[in-house]
This record gives sequence, C-alpha cells and structure tokens, in this order.
Amino acid sequence: MELDVETESFTIHKDQHCETNEVVKITLIPFARDDKLCRQRFRNAAEAAAKLQHHAIAGVELLECGEYEAVRLPFGNSLAITLTQRQFTNREAAQLVADIATAAQFACSKGLLHLRINPDNILLVGDKPLLVNFGNHALNDPTMHERDRAFLAPEQTDEGKVVDQKSDVFGLGAVLYRLLTGRPPVVGSASQSYRASPPRPRLLEPHLDPKLEAICLKSIELKVSRRYSSAAAFEEDLGCFLDELPITARPYSL
Repeated sequence: MELDVETESFTIHKDQHCETNEVVKITLIPFARDDKLCRQRFRNAAEAAAKLQHHAIAGVELLECGEYEAVRLPFGNSLAITLTQRQFTNREAAQLVADIATAAQFACSKGLLHLRINPDNILLVGDKPLLVNFGNHALNDPTMHERDRAFLAPEQTDEGKVVDQKSDVFGLGAVLYRLLTGRPPVVGSASQSYRASPPRPRLLEPHLDPKLEAICLKSIELKVSRRYSSAAAFEEDLGCFLDELPITARPYSL
C-alpha cells in the first residue's frame, strides 16, 4: 500500500483491490490508539454506508487488519481539495449538488440522515461525486473541525431544536453556495452568523444565474419551514434549472 495521508488518529493509503483491480482508499485506525470516538465514527460510517446501495454513495467496506481497523472506499480527491485546484461553472455546480441530493434523499428513504454534508464528505472519483462518511455526527464531537460547522444548519447548532431531512437540505445548499461564491454561507462563529441570512450569492458573484441563486437561497433559509421540504424537492428544482424549465424558487432582483 502507498501512504497518501497521515494524521494523529489514522492513516490513509492508496491500494488496488485484489478482486476488481480498482484503485481504492484504505483508512487504517490503530487499535492501540486511545481515540475511541474517532474509531467509532469510522465504524458508524462504514456500517451505515453498507446499508446504502446508490450510485452517488461511496461503497464502503469495513475490514479487520490485525492491530488496525480499516475502512476501504473508492480512491479520489474530496471536493474540498478539488476546490483548491479549480472552479466550477454554474451548471457544473448545479449538476454536482443535484447528484448528491439524490444520495441524501435515498438515505433518508432508508431512515438515515447524513447531518454533515460538506465538501470534505463529497468524494470525486473522476467526474463522479460520491457522498461519504455517514454516521451519527454529534455537534459536540471533538473531531468536528470549524470548517464542518460552516455547513451545519442553524437547528444543528441550537440544542433542543428538531433535526430532520431539511437539515441535510441546508447542507446541500451550503455546498452549492460554496461552489458558486467561493466561501461557505457561515463565516466565523455559527451562533453569531445565524443571526442574519448569508449574503446573497450575486452580491459576491454578480454574474451568477438569478435562478440558481434563488434555488441556493431557498435551500439555506434560516427558517426551516421556508426551505425545500426534502432533498428530492431541491434536486427537482436543480433539474429544472439544468433543463431550462421554470423553477419553484422565486428569483431576487438586485
């Protein structure tokens, strides 16, 4: 195996599947390391993903490798890494998020929410986007980085609020916002940023399509009732935009 990434808690290696010959990514977590939360997070992700057979969800396999726990999934760069290397057109952004929305909707139909949809958890294998890292993601998880919090729905940062499929709609919309504007909708402290709606995308990028801006803003409404009712409804409006059909979101005028 070829070492690809090394952190304090785990290492990621590039390898070739012995049966299919496809290039895969193997994450190794040492048993000896006293990081039970990190290990459980990976196990939750593998067990959840194993239940989900969908073209836009990465197939994950949980392995036992001697003194390690191992998770095997397709090899590719995260969307977060890709965004440091290239920009996406309006149509590319809409298509990518529409594909991930179908994955989120499929998972929801199986009783699973993702709750941490962000560029780090979208894997690009060639031009194919795959949603990864399903599992139980608690807000107080110390492995959650500040960049993760920038894509969380407001109700996820407010203890006692109901979290449901509309929380994943917000995550999808936050990824779209990042693709369109170059920044996440939340900058700085989430508790402070959620006091007002994020800047409209066309104020940051005036040449954006007004319809795509409207779709994006509806998906990241701070008030849950104003968002799309589901990832499917969000994906349908993105499809209408791509097919140059009327959308349900109402465009704004500058």
